Amino acid sequence: MTGWLIRHPTALTQGGSRRNSNYSGVGSMVLRSDRMGCGSQWNGYVGMVHDPLMERVIDLDQAAAEIAKVVPRWLAAGLKVGRVTWRDATARWPQQVETDRALVREPDSVGVLISGPADAELSVVLFRGGWADVDYFDGLDDGGPIPAFGINSAAAFGTQLDQWLARVFGNLGRK
Repeated sequence: MTGWLIRHPTALTQGGSRRNSNYSGVGSMVLRSDRMGCGSQWNGYVGMVHDPLMERVIDLDQAAAEIAKVVPRWLAAGLKVGRVTWRDATARWPQQVETDRALVREPDSVGVLISGPADAELSVVLFRGGWADVDYFDGLDDGGPIPAFGINSAAAFGTQLDQWLARVFGNLGRK
């Protein structure tokens, strides 16, 4: 999982009360600290939390439709495309990634893995809040996360997807 250690003031404790003093998150993973301040020791893994305040910026079903629109072009270019994956915001920890949309009541992310020549890969997981975890390996010597935030629509996601694809695979699969 990619991300930085950050304060997560909207985390909910198991009892449902808000706490912003002893919790910190890595993405949506929440860790509990026994004391506050710099140098805190992270002692307990609490698990994934459902954040009811996460804004729904993007309709993930529409984002999945953007992916589906370009899959035939990618396949024709020789790329391999994994099945679209979904994560349910209401599922208990550990949240399972599903490939069947019907099993997900309230999606908070949709993802896809694209593979190409020389073991190049692009992994994209879009979150309904308007950001994505995007990681790549170009098959040679370059790879890592690609910053992806401020995505405000499914169409904007489709545009970004084309840009990420070009970065990793060059002109393969482009219009």
